[in-house]
Amino acid sequence: LGAARRRPELLWRPSRSALAGLARLQVAILVGVADLVRPGGRLVYSVCTFPRAETDAAVRAFLAKRPDFSPLELPGPEGPASSYRLWPHRHGTDAMFYAGLRRA
Repeated sequence: LGAARRRPELLWRPSRSALAGLARLQVAILVGVADLVRPGGRLVYSVCTFPRAETDAAVRAFLAKRPDFSPLELPGPEGPASSYRLWPHRHGTDAMFYAGLRRA
């Protein structure tokens, strides 16, 4: 969905159930790679979409499943933060989300 500024037809395709499935998939991917991060290591979660279920909520769900991870501040267009949402009308990019995570 993040490329909707270039391909507006993307906004008309997904159903609510498809979006819910994508959100579950995002969390499963994060959980699946978590063991590959060494203690003290960093993980950056980045998606080219904007629904909260696949962005902020996915990170919260991951953190609930993996308490050995915590938010990590990253540089961003408005200063350091643990997550950022980029918008076409503000940042001149596709819609993007990224979050920093650190393993204890």
